[in-house]
Formats: sequence, C-alpha cells, structure tokens
Amino acid sequence: MDTYEAALLLVADAYAAAVDANGGKSLARVATIVVNRGSFFERLRDGGGCTVQNLERLIEWFRVPGNWPLNIIPDVARTALVTMGRPAFEAAAA
Repeated sequence: MDTYEAALLLVADAYAAAVDANGGKSLARVATIVVNRGSFFERLRDGGGCTVQNLERLIEWFRVPGNWPLNIIPDVARTALVTMGRPAFEAAAA
C-alpha cells in the first residue's frame, strides 16, 4: 500500500469514528456515492489498490466539511489530507 492509500485510510477511519459518535453516512455509502463501489474501503484494507482517479474523487469529497458529521473534519483527517497535498476546505461561517 502506498502512502496516499494509507493516508486515505486514516481519513476514512476518522470519518467512521465521527459517524459512530454523531451519525451520518457509512463508509460503504460514501464509497458508493463517490466511486460507485461500496466495497472500496474493505478492498483497500485487504491490499487492493485504487486508481488515481478514485483516490482524487474521495480526497475531494473528504476535504469538504459539509460532508462530515457536524461539519467538522477531525485533526487527524486534516493532517492526513495535508500529507496528500489536499488540505481541507474551511467551513463557511454561519
């Protein structure tokens, strides 16, 4: 697994923890919406790879605070996104 895939899994784990705590879409649902493959994260954890296109699509989705429970991207996910060269967008002021 390359570092981008490992960083994506860190973001996914942070997202899953936020969903567990606050509700929201499952990772399988996110993968279905974004890359049309609900098993994406399971396959990636099992050693499967991903295309650059799918990696980019998922990174772009996770960068948006509005896609996260409570519109908050946890620090661990923000850091992982930065390591991929794609810092999170800032939430719009209410």
